[in-house]
Amino acid sequence: MSKYCIFFSIEQNPEGENPSLWRVLFMTYRKRLFYAGLWKLFGDVLNVVGPVVILPIVNYVRQIQEGTLVLRGEFHNKIYYVGWMEFIENGWTLAFLAFVASILQSNFSQESARIGANEGIRAKTALQAKLFDKTLKMSVSGAKYNEASEDFADCADAGNALNYVLKDTENIMMLFMHCHYIWAIPLKV
Repeated sequence: MSKYCIFFSIEQNPEGENPSLWRVLFMTYRKRLFYAGLWKLFGDVLNVVGPVVILPIVNYVRQIQEGTLVLRGEFHNKIYYVGWMEFIENGWTLAFLAFVASILQSNFSQESARIGANEGIRAKTALQAKLFDKTLKMSVSGAKYNEASEDFADCADAGNALNYVLKDTENIMMLFMHCHYIWAIPLKV
């Protein structure tokens, strides 16, 4: 039995509360969506590394061109040993750091998107299965024509239920895929 079915059955018998589909979805997919959020956060934090190291790289190149680069290392037996500060301020080291941060940021963002898409597809599939099961139990001739409004909009028929199966589950899947942008976009700005 899937987690969704377990939480759905628990939610159907609450003590004095109305059942909530959102609570079922949250309880079922919270762990994986939390991991997706962590990957998204790590990727967004690494996105800052590139702009931060540009100025020190430009300063390093300027110092080399002007001939004002100060070596802070030590010579022992005619061998030059680089100090930590000199290694960290080296333009090549900073360029390599920006390159690695860019690759990691890309991978973290892709992993976040993959987890969000997978969980969205799982939620869509679970909801479609439940709604399709309910649709099969409905009467096909349940729709009655409403003369006052001259349409079938007020009816709970199989056609409306199938619309829920198709469009609304698609919207929930898209919510799962993009839910972390609610907090990530203000963080990026």
